[in-house]
Amino acid sequence: MKTWTMHIEEDPENGDLILPFPAELLSEVGWVEGDTLEWENNNDGSWSLRKKEMELPLDDREEAILTLLKKVSNLECENQDLKSEIKRLKWTLEEQD
Repeated sequence: MKTWTMHIEEDPENGDLILPFPAELLSEVGWVEGDTLEWENNNDGSWSLRKKEMELPLDDREEAILTLLKKVSNLECENQDLKSEIKRLKWTLEEQD
């Protein structure tokens, strides 16, 4: 996991405290202006930030798609049985359209 150390700065115009994010960080984590971030105290003097995920009600099909994506998103799909199962699930989801 990559980490960044940033320092709080003071806006010279109004005295507000700001935490500027480097462009590299924003690009790597996929954050954009307007995202809501959650602060997590690491209890060691540091904090972690995570993008707050939108919580939308899902129907059964959307839940199945989300579950499938979570299972395969980080896999290198070399396993032939897994490839077949993914194809089957994809076909099943397409059939429901």
